[in-house]
Amino acid sequence: MKLRYFLKEKLNLSNGYIVAIVVLLLVAVIGGSYALFTTTSESKGALNIVTGDLKPYFESKELDSDNEVVLAPNEVKTISITMKNVNPINAKYNLYYSVNNIEAPVEVGYLTTGDEAPTTAGYTINKGATKTIKVRILNNHTENVTLNFGSSVGLTNDNLAFPTGKNTIDQVQSNVIQAYTYDEVNETTKCINGEEDTCVETTCLDNSAANSCPQGTIIRYAVNDKENKYFYVLHDDGATLTLQQRENTVRNIPWYSEEVTNADGTKTTVNDNTKGPLTILPKLEEATSTWTNVNFQEYTAGYTNFFENAFTGCDQTGDYKITCNVNTYNSDSNNLTLSKRKVRARMITAQEASSTGCLAWKDGSINSTVMGNSKNAYNQGSCPDWMHNYLYQSKDSGGSYDDKTANENGTYNYHYWTMSTLSSTTNYAWRVNSEGNYNATSVYSDGCARAVVVINK
Repeated sequence: MKLRYFLKEKLNLSNGYIVAIVVLLLVAVIGGSYALFTTTSESKGALNIVTGDLKPYFESKELDSDNEVVLAPNEVKTISITMKNVNPINAKYNLYYSVNNIEAPVEVGYLTTGDEAPTTAGYTINKGATKTIKVRILNNHTENVTLNFGSSVGLTNDNLAFPTGKNTIDQVQSNVIQAYTYDEVNETTKCINGEEDTCVETTCLDNSAANSCPQGTIIRYAVNDKENKYFYVLHDDGATLTLQQRENTVRNIPWYSEEVTNADGTKTTVNDNTKGPLTILPKLEEATSTWTNVNFQEYTAGYTNFFENAFTGCDQTGDYKITCNVNTYNSDSNNLTLSKRKVRARMITAQEASSTGCLAWKDGSINSTVMGNSKNAYNQGSCPDWMHNYLYQSKDSGGSYDDKTANENGTYNYHYWTMSTLSSTTNYAWRVNSEGNYNATSVYSDGCARAVVVINK
C-alpha cells in the first residue's frame, strides 16, 4: 500500500500506469521466457499489455518432418505450403528456403494460382487466417538437391528480421521450364528429346520476331500447376508458339467409327471421313482440358487457317507431298457434332506435317542394308526424328525412341492421326507413321493423337 501511495500521491501516476509498472516488475522478477509486446489506446489514455510467445506455423503434405523436400536431377515439383496464424493477435510472417548445396542451379518461385509469397519484410496474416503458397521447384543440377523451408513471425508494427543465409520465394515469370536447340546430327550438342546431357539451351523465346524459334525447338512447359510436358515447335508466329507434344497424348482410338443399329436390329459400323475426327478428337480434348497454362484455341473446321490454308481434304502430289484444296468436312455440314470449338489442344494437320519435311509413303521393297538410315524406298525417315519418335518401331526407321505400349488386343501404336482426310475417298485420313513418313489409312483403324497447343512467347 505504501508503494501504491508513493506512486500515486508523490509521482502523480494514474491507476492504469501503476498496474503496468507492477506487471513489469513481476515479469522482470520471474524472468520468464515470454515475449512482451504492447498496444496503446490513446483515446482512453490507457496502456494495454499482453504477453505470450508468437509462434510461426506452416504445413505442407509434400515436406517431411524436417520441412525438407528432395528433388532428383532435372526434376520439377510443385508443392503447396499453408501458413496459418495460430496466435491470439494479428502477426507478421515471412517464408524462406535454403538449399543443401548452395552452388546447385535450383529455381524456386511461387505461382500466381496461389497466394503471393512474402518478401524479406514479411506480411501480416490476421488471427486465425491462412495463406496458401504454391511453390514450383526445378532442379537443374546433375545430383539430388534438398531444400529446407522455414518461417518466422513478429509483431505487425515491427521490422521482421530476415534470417541470414536464407532465400525469399519470388514469383515465377514463365511457364517455360526449359528450351533447347534441336540437334539430331552432332554428337557434342545432340538434343532430340530434351533430356540428353548434351542439350544446349536456346534464348529464341526472348526474340519477338516470327520464326526466331525454328521448327523442332524443344520446349519443356508446365501445362498446369502439377504437370510439365515436352513439346516441339511447329511454327513461331512471333507473339505465340504452336507446339506439338513429344509423345502420344491419347492412344488406340479410331479417327472416326460409329456403330449404328439398323431397322432389322443388326448393327453396322460407319466409317465416314466426312464426319470429321469425332471419335479421337473429343478424347484428346478431354485429356488436355486441365492444361490451364496453355492458350485456348478457337477454331472452326474448314474455315480456320492453321498453316497454308483451312481445307480439311488433301491429296498426294507427284513429288510425294500433299495439296489441300477441298473441304471434306467442315462445321457447316456437321454443325451438331463439329461446331466451332474452344479447346486447349487440337490435332496436327497434314499441311503442318508436310511442312516439317515429311514425305508421303511410296511403294517399294525395303532393302535391309538401308534400314535405319535416313531414307529408303518407302520415304522412310523423311520426317525429322521428333515427328516420328515414340511410336512402335520408330528406331527401326532412323528414330531415337520407341513406344512399346500396346492396347488390350495386343496392337501397337504405329502411327498418330492428323486432322486431314484423303479427299479422293470417304473413309481415309492422313497419319504420321513410325517409319518416318505419312500416308492415308482407314478412319476406323486404331491410332494415336498428339496434342497441338499454343503458348505465349
